[in-house]
Order: sequence, then C-alpha cells, then structure tokens
Amino acid sequence: MNFFDRPVCVSVCRGKTWQADKGAVKIENGVISLTIDSASWVKVEWAVDLEADAWILGDAWERTYGDVGWRPVGQPGFYPWYFTVKEKERVRCFGVKTGPAALCSWTVTSNCISLMMDVRCGCLDTLFGGRTVELATAVTLEGTGEVFDVMHNFCKLMCDKPVLPLQPIYGGDEWYTNYGKNSFSKVMDHAKIIAECAQGLENRPIQVVDAGWTLCHNWYLNDEYIGGPHRYCNAQFGDMKALADAMKEIGVRPALWCRPMETLENVPDGAFTRRIRNIKNLDPSHPWARELMMNDIRLFAEWGYDVIKHDFAGIDTFGTYAFEWSQSACEGEWSFYDRSRTSAEITLDYYRDTAEAAGDMTINACNTLSHLSAGIFAGYRIGDDISGHDFARTLKMGVNTMAVRGCQHNAFYAADPDCVGITDEIEWEENKQWLELLKYSGLTTIVSVQKEMYTSEVRDAVTEAFQMASEPHPVARPIGWDEKTLTPNRWLTFDGEKEFQWN
Repeated sequence: MNFFDRPVCVSVCRGKTWQADKGAVKIENGVISLTIDSASWVKVEWAVDLEADAWILGDAWERTYGDVGWRPVGQPGFYPWYFTVKEKERVRCFGVKTGPAALCSWTVTSNCISLMMDVRCGCLDTLFGGRTVELATAVTLEGTGEVFDVMHNFCKLMCDKPVLPLQPIYGGDEWYTNYGKNSFSKVMDHAKIIAECAQGLENRPIQVVDAGWTLCHNWYLNDEYIGGPHRYCNAQFGDMKALADAMKEIGVRPALWCRPMETLENVPDGAFTRRIRNIKNLDPSHPWARELMMNDIRLFAEWGYDVIKHDFAGIDTFGTYAFEWSQSACEGEWSFYDRSRTSAEITLDYYRDTAEAAGDMTINACNTLSHLSAGIFAGYRIGDDISGHDFARTLKMGVNTMAVRGCQHNAFYAADPDCVGITDEIEWEENKQWLELLKYSGLTTIVSVQKEMYTSEVRDAVTEAFQMASEPHPVARPIGWDEKTLTPNRWLTFDGEKEFQWN
C-alpha cells in the first residue's frame, strides 16, 4: 500500500474554520483529490520515524534567496514543494509532483510530516461548486550513498515530462553592466563581446536585451518603473526587430527580457488584481488581460527573438516576493477574477498559455513559481540576482542556489544560477572563481561583461567557459556539504574535484 494512502489526520478549512473532513478528501496511490463546494486550505498528516538527529533540506516557492540550507529536524519552519531528510545511513525525500493544483508546503517533526495545501483563489475561498480536483500527487523516495544523487533522482520522479532546451543555454545578459541604462548600441557592444568569445561554436550563444527597452521604462514613480506596455520600445532602441536582426547578423541568438503582468495601460475593471496609482498588475484569470499578455509574447516572436526572459510573474501575481511568504502566499481580502479555480490552477494555465504563445521561442523564467514552471518552461532562474557591485551577494545568491538546486537541472528544467557580473566594482580574481565554478557546473552559463573590463585575460576566460557551456556536461555537486555550509568550497565536477576560496 502506498505510504501516503495512510494519513493519520485530514482537515479542511472553509473561510477561517478548520474541521476534520476525510469525506471531502480522497487519497489513492498518493493522489490527493478534493470534492467540495468551497474551501481555502487542506491539511494532511502522516506518521513517520525520523531519527532525532536527522537534518532536513527544503526547497523554495520560486527562486532561492541565499538562505536555503540544512536544518535540524526539530527546527520550526516549513518547506515548499518538497524536502530531503539526511540520516546516518539513508536519505529520504518527500514531496509532491510538479504541476499541482494547490500551493503545497510541508512541516516536519521526528514523528510526523504535514502537507499544507493552499487551495484559495488569491486570499479567499475557491468556489469549487462541488467539482472534484486533484490537488497534488505525493511521492517519496529512499536511497543510500550521495545525497545529491538521491535528490536528483527524486526531482526526476516529481517531474514526469520536463521541457528542456534542444541545446545548452549560455551567453550574455547586459543587465549587470547597464542596470537598465541600456540602448540599441550598448546591447550590440555587449553582443559583439559574446560573439567573439563564442567563435567557432556550433551551438550559438544568446544575448539578452534586459530591462530598459520598453516605452515607459524609468519615467514613472521616481524613475523606478520597468513594466509595460510591451508593444513599443523607447527612443534608445528605436526598432526591436532591427535589433534582433543585427544580433543574428553577428552570430548571437537574440533574447528579450519582459515583465508581462505589469502595465501602465488602460485596463478594464476586473482585469487587474491590484493597482498602485496608474500601475496595474494584470489578472491572469481574466480573458482581456490574458489576451493582452499572450499577444505581447507572440509579438516578440514576430520581432525575431529566440529566447524570452520572463520576469516578475511571482510578485505581480501575489503582490510580494516569495521570500516574504510563510505557508500562505498572500494575505488580505482579494481574489482573482475567476473564483472557481485555485491560485495554483490559474497560475498553471497562465504559464501553459505563455509557453504555447511562445511557439518555438525558449522561455527562461525568472520569479515564477518553481514547481508550477517545471514541465512547462525550458529554462529557470533558480536563485535571486547576483551583483555587479558586491561579490558577497554573488556568493550568497549564486553559490548557494547552485548547491541546493543543482539537482533540479535537466530534471525540472535547464537550471540558470544567474550571471557573472564582470565589472570594475568587483575584483576580477573573485569573479574569475565564480566563472570557473560555472564553467564546470554543467548549468546555464551567462556573463555580463563591462566594456572597460574586457581584457585579453577576461576574453580568454570567458571563451574557455563558453566552450564548455556550449556542450552538455554532468552537474557539479558540492563535497563535504554539511549543516553549517551555505556556500560550499569543494565541488565534484566532470573534470574532477575543484576547490574555491570564497572570501
């Protein structure tokens, strides 16, 4: 009998009221189904026998933020989507399959694991109307040996059909050199560096046109607005199709950043979830808003872009960044336009429609929900932004996310740990180590190179990194990764063990 078919407690919440309700919930072969008129939360508990000195490693709602690591089993907290238990001689993983219809997280003690399923529509009860919905499929895996191997196999178990790029993604993103103060000419200057470092490689690099190209960029709210409309570019760019053509001409694949869910346009009532002055966050369940966002994605393909960097969907959907969430994604009294579906169902449909609208374009998602992106988007930014100013942030966000989420690479999607920000504000010797780790990581490798820093040494290092990144390699794994280490120094790569001196 399936372990998850034997719960010790099942509870359902309507509004603010919890009650035991096994009748509304059915669990068979780990598939958890709900049949009910309306509900906000479902909680299921199972008895376990974890060792008292076991350690737990969890995941994150969307990107990691440099704070994910091993915790003692008794430490308070929750784990989005899945978690790994490290005991003396065995490793056990518990989680839900990707693409659930609920926002799922776990709490763990030595004798009980609890799955909390947020089945709200925004912050209100979903009006299911008596329909039956499969909320999630709970799965578990036990193994011995390397923790990384067990976790990687578990990620494969959670995601039945990952969508992956035909070839490894690598190349350039000018964000950490321009930070939004970009232009047609500045993007082309960066693209020429990327093309030169990828000479002779059959798999061509990408060049991302990051935030800064849209019509209203930085002209609203103290020069901090970076959303839509996306149908027009500003005077610094002039013609986005001409830019894509120019990049192809020099041998790089054009890629375009976008924030589809935020706009200053006139939006019908009901088509946005929140409004700050004239800024509206579009409601992905509203037909008008959905069509506007899909038309933007189709337009990018018409312009000739090969890759889309799809950004900010997490905060624009729920109103806050995921590192601010508890087990609840949002608080308040708002809902989506369509009250009949859960937040997770609405988000999944939006992601699927986006992927369909993209057609042959590759989507590299950033700030979307990880477990809802897997199996839909081919690329995924697994951690928060590194920095072109502060190498400590690069270590915190880059190295940590590679350690805790490298196991997801080519199991959920192509994992992108973000850039190497090669600028004159960071010592090259520090960035050189980060580039070296990326080079041997097997993951997506992207660089931002400030023109003044493009020395022959930098050129040669990036060229060598691109040669490796352009071909598939096994994922690097941390060595000696214990409970006290968020940024491991030692890594086992396809080229043997590598050691780094993170300051």
